Amino acid sequence: MLTNIIKSRRGEALGRPKEDWNLLSNGAIFMLWHVGLRGGIAAVLCMELGGWVDTLEGHRIRSKLQLATFILIGTFLLVFGGTTELLLKKLNIPMGADVPHDKLYKSETLEVTQRSFTWLHDRIMVPFLVGDNEVIKEIQDEHKDTDVRRVLRNASSRLSFASAADPASRSQSAPP
Repeated sequence: MLTNIIKSRRGEALGRPKEDWNLLSNGAIFMLWHVGLRGGIAAVLCMELGGWVDTLEGHRIRSKLQLATFILIGTFLLVFGGTTELLLKKLNIPMGADVPHDKLYKSETLEVTQRSFTWLHDRIMVPFLVGDNEVIKEIQDEHKDTDVRRVLRNASSRLSFASAADPASRSQSAPP
């Protein structure tokens, strides 16, 4: 809700038409909540419980809390993970649309911010993390035409083919 308020105010201030504000529907907001419930933070916190829990609460309470947390996380994974696609369809939220990967970045981020990120990327992060400019250029040239979707589709088809094959050919055709 707060996101939509901010997007509305920004859209009005920039004089953009309402359809270019990229507002989140109620269904999209619900799905953000729905897909976010997995319990990773709860698992970490529960694993961090010390021996003091057993001292204060009783024998093996720490183990019982950890077991209950993992059962709850497993249930969340099955229920929420298993119903994601169904709910996306029921809420008429488009899936698999062919849109540029940077559509929101280009439409939602101020140009000065984009230039700042590009400068930070090119002048600081890549030289620091990758190193030599010639190596960077070589990597960019080598992968400039790589279609990520095609690579993922090919890998997926190889994996599904391997799982359908007999065990002997599966070990030969599966990627390492």
